[in-house]
Amino acid sequence: MFIRYLACAALLLLAPVAAGAYGSLHLLPVVDGSYQDECNFVEPAGSGGREVAVVLVGAFDTFAGVDLFRVDTTGINWVPLSVTSSHTLIGGFSGMQVAFGSCLSPPIVVATLTYFSPGASPCGTLSITPMTGDGQLLVKCDLSYAPGQHAPLTINGVYDMPPGGFDPSCWCPTVGTETSTWGRVKALYRD
Repeated sequence: MFIRYLACAALLLLAPVAAGAYGSLHLLPVVDGSYQDECNFVEPAGSGGREVAVVLVGAFDTFAGVDLFRVDTTGINWVPLSVTSSHTLIGGFSGMQVAFGSCLSPPIVVATLTYFSPGASPCGTLSITPMTGDGQLLVKCDLSYAPGQHAPLTINGVYDMPPGGFDPSCWCPTVGTETSTWGRVKALYRD
């Protein structure tokens, strides 16, 4: 558990360096009013609300906003309810833009996404998808655009070594094995 925390925290800390002089958008689960810095969110048991914050992190620049992006779900049963922001928000889950109103230095909570979950989801992801052709997500203070990196948030995934990988990361296992008859299993061992 502690190693998982360190690996995920290291990914968050290294993201600004990997992004160059720009920033990156992260999806962070909100649990009991606190932002969780994990790349794998194991949701609480039972049905209820789920909150995820879109946070802009970076170390070398200031920003005026975030251009058009959407938040997609893959493999989870969450129902989108609302998007809120303390900044000027245009749009919703299927496409949003956020203007900060002044130049801000990261970390910046861009928006908070609220979902309803009817129960524990299978393994899946939430991901940010830029909606501009050039992928320029971040609006700098001189109103020029800059690329913004973004990584998915794994929901109910496992922490393990990905197939063929060398570094641990949060990932979802492949789909379970197919059911088979005893005769098909025995056929595997025939001469």
